[in-house]
Amino acid sequence: MRLRTFMTSVAAFGAVIVLSIPSPISAAGSKGIGDTCCGGKKCDMNRDRDGDKNGEKMMDKLGLSQEQKKAVDDLRKNRPDPKASFEKMKDIRNKLADELKKDNPDNAILASLNTQLGDLAKEGAQHRIDFLLAVKKIMTKDQFAKFIDMEKNRRDHGPKG
Repeated sequence: MRLRTFMTSVAAFGAVIVLSIPSPISAAGSKGIGDTCCGGKKCDMNRDRDGDKNGEKMMDKLGLSQEQKKAVDDLRKNRPDPKASFEKMKDIRNKLADELKKDNPDNAILASLNTQLGDLAKEGAQHRIDFLLAVKKIMTKDQFAKFIDMEKNRRDHGPKG
C-alpha cells in the first residue's frame, strides 16, 4: 500500500513538472517580429501574435477571396478565448504544487487536480479541431492543404531544446 501511495505521489509530481514547462508555442509567442527564436536566425513566424492580428499575411499567401477572409475572421472572433482556460490551468497547477509541498499530500486531491488539467487540455484540443473543420469548409482543398502545411511549419518553428 505504501509503495502504491509513493508511486502515485511520484507520478503526480512528474505531471506537475511536465505541465509547468512552457510549450515552445507559448514561449515563442512572446517574441516580436524579427526576434530570434530559431537557432539565432531572424524570423517573423510570430506575426500573427504581434504584427498581424487578423492573419492577413497568411490569408493572402493562401489566396483567400474576400468572402473567405470574412468567414475565417468571423470564426476567429467567435471562438472561445483561450486566456480563461490558461488561467484555470495555471490555478490548478498552483494547487497541485501547493498540495505536493505538504508533508502528506492527499492522493485524492492530486488525482482530482490532474483530472481537471486533463479535461481542460481535452477541451482546448476539441475547440482547435472544431475550428479546423470549420476552416476546411471555407477553403478549397488546395488552400486547406497549404494552410495545414503552414500551421505545421509555424508550430515546428521556434525555440529548440
